[in-house]
Parts: sequence; C-alpha cells; structure tokens
Amino acid sequence: MTIRKIRLSTLSAILALTGLTLFLSISQKARAVSMKINIKDLPEHGLKLIGPTHPSFQGKLSAMLKDKRDPLADALMPYAVLLENEGKKAIVGYRLKWEMTRPDGTVSVRQAGGINPGALMDEGPLGPDHPSLADGFAVKPHSTAFVSLASSLGGDYSGTVTGYAEGSPDSAALDELRLAAKEKRLPSVEDAVIADLQNYKSMTVSFDGVFFEDGTFIGPDTTGFFATVEAYVNAKRDLLQEINFAVGRNRSLDEIFSYIEELASSPLPDRKLSQADLYNLYKKMYAEEALRMRAVSNGRRAVEIELQQYQKKWPKLKKL
Repeated sequence: MTIRKIRLSTLSAILALTGLTLFLSISQKARAVSMKINIKDLPEHGLKLIGPTHPSFQGKLSAMLKDKRDPLADALMPYAVLLENEGKKAIVGYRLKWEMTRPDGTVSVRQAGGINPGALMDEGPLGPDHPSLADGFAVKPHSTAFVSLASSLGGDYSGTVTGYAEGSPDSAALDELRLAAKEKRLPSVEDAVIADLQNYKSMTVSFDGVFFEDGTFIGPDTTGFFATVEAYVNAKRDLLQEINFAVGRNRSLDEIFSYIEELASSPLPDRKLSQADLYNLYKKMYAEEALRMRAVSNGRRAVEIELQQYQKKWPKLKKL
C-alpha cells in the first residue's frame, strides 16, 4: 500500500471514525473485572490494532506464536493488542497510547512501544534480514506483533522486548508489573493486572505514532514521539559530522577524542528534559559509545568505523 499524504488536522477525525468498541470480561482466581475497550487504528495506512476480545485475536496470536503457548502473553492479554502491518514498508518504531478511564471520568494516559534506531541510521532499502528488522520494535510487512503495557513480542516472535508503558501516575505499580513480567512470575503478573483493571471502567488503545523504514512518520503524535526520535538521530549524525570535519582539518586523534571525552563527561540535567536536553543527552550517550569503541579496538579504528557510518545516506525523517 502506498502511503498517501494526509493532514494531521484530519487524522483525529479518521481515528474516531475507525474506532471499535469491545468488552472484556476476565475471571481469574474467582475475581472478575469488566472492561470496555475502544480500538482506534489506521487501516487506511495498512495499520490495524486487534483487541483481546476480537473474534480473530486468539487465532492470529496462535499463528504469530507458531501454535506455541506463551503463558506470559496469556497473563498480559487484558493489557494487550495485536499490531498488524498490512503495508509494503517495515515498521521500525511505534508508540501506542492507552487511555484508561476511571468510574469518576478521570483518565490515566500510558504509552507503549519504542524505536529501532539503527534502521534510521543506515542506507536503504533495508533487506528483510537486516538486523534492525529482526527483533525489537520492528514489524515487517504482513507481520503481527503482540504489544502490551508490560512487555511485547516482536513480529518474528524472536523473544520478549521492552514495551513498557510510561505516563501513569502509579509508576510503582507498573514497575512491579514490568518486573514480574520480565521475571515471568505469572501469578504476580495476573494479580497486578487484575488489581489495576479494577480501577478503571474502560480503555482506549490507539496509534500515537509510527516510523517506517524509509523515515516517514504517521500519527497524531500527541506524546512528542517524532521529536524524541529526531533528536536521537540528529545527535548521532551531528557527532559523526563533527568527527568528519575534524579529520578533514587534520586534527590529531588526541584532539578528536579530547572533544569526545568532553561531551561524554557533560553533566546530566537536573530538571524535566526539554527537547534541547534530550539532544544533548543523546549526544553524550553517543560520545560514551565512541569511547567504549576506542577501548576495545583503538582510536584510529574507532574513528574509521564512525566515518563509515557517516558516509551512508540515512533516510530523512518526515511526517506525512
């Protein structure tokens, strides 16, 4: 499917029109929770979300798991959706939004998903065996991923990837859920899910943003996902450009790594991160990465590796 350009001002209306209403009833350990679920996806872009009570959910999950049972997926099912990519381009990052509504009408917003940044720092088109499409948050064309508020299963079912939600005021409870899921303590997962769901009467799951392998982005982006990833990619590109400039001006390795060490030793901000803070934080992280590379090889080889990546034509990030 060719992705056509649409104005973000019309996207909310499209999402509303594609909403589905489902009902979830869970009975575990003699306790029942009733939950109304709304699904808002983007079928016009070949992107679908399938809730846990949809008639096709179990069959599609079984096919994704290659007919194997996954007890963790079963335990997390009330918090989960299946993300289907029916388009021609691989997804390399996504952010889904859970809006949890309490009986008094107040809403808790959570986010799940992430990005495979290597896909946006390489020259395309990426082949199906490219490492950035093998696991993590990649969903190849005509593939399905299991996404929940605690952990997610990649499109090739290569293992569990972090898909933990952010944004909840009750972070301690979700931290425990994530830890229990990571350690596969299924009774604790079940207890945490049921205890949490009892606080809400409904949830709405929707796409907030999706990156494709060619750098294009779609979604309402209410959480600033695009800007965060853009800062991440730009920080790396700019550091590589600075190294390339220094080499072109015949700077010594000591001079180059002195600058990199200065970046790596920069202090972390002690406030809520702005967009500039994020950029500086990512640049600091990449500087630390370059120093580790020097430690396991040597300075000259580390610079050569960085310049090889700089010479590649990265996809341009752009909103549709």
